[in-house]
Amino acid sequence: MTETPGPPVVPGEATYEWSRDLIRKSVWRFLSRFARPSLVLAIVLLALGIFSMLAGYSAWMSGLFIGTPFGLGLVWLRYYLMVTRIYDQMRDRRVTVRIEPESITFRTSEHVSTMKWSMIKQAWSFADMLLLFTYGRTNYVGLPVAAIGPELKRYVEERIRQHGGKVT
Repeated sequence: MTETPGPPVVPGEATYEWSRDLIRKSVWRFLSRFARPSLVLAIVLLALGIFSMLAGYSAWMSGLFIGTPFGLGLVWLRYYLMVTRIYDQMRDRRVTVRIEPESITFRTSEHVSTMKWSMIKQAWSFADMLLLFTYGRTNYVGLPVAAIGPELKRYVEERIRQHGGKVT
């Protein structure tokens, strides 16, 4: 019996600065997919609110339709502010990522986190960023492609797929 060979062994290590720009990119990439249904709903409600206002419906109905999208916006703004607060608490923003055949490790001077590939349930792949999800759709780690390069990006995606994860 022969074993199916895995992807070529391309272990690597990269160090990058977890900057405000990377935070903005990762949060924007996350919200662009996760909040897409909310955005569509917000546009529809805003249009209904404007229509109801122009059609002469009661002010409370127009206000509700127009106010709800702003409430959704505040929820996502709160999410962004929470992520930046975590960033502000980090003393060391240099992150070293080590990509190995069986795991991926993120290391700073204060913390080390190693995950087996099977722990990553889903990855969202963008041209400039990978978002790696472990426990549900809101817990993710952002991995900038500029730091690891396209070859390691493809390797990470393949390892996730081979261990039962989904890459979209």
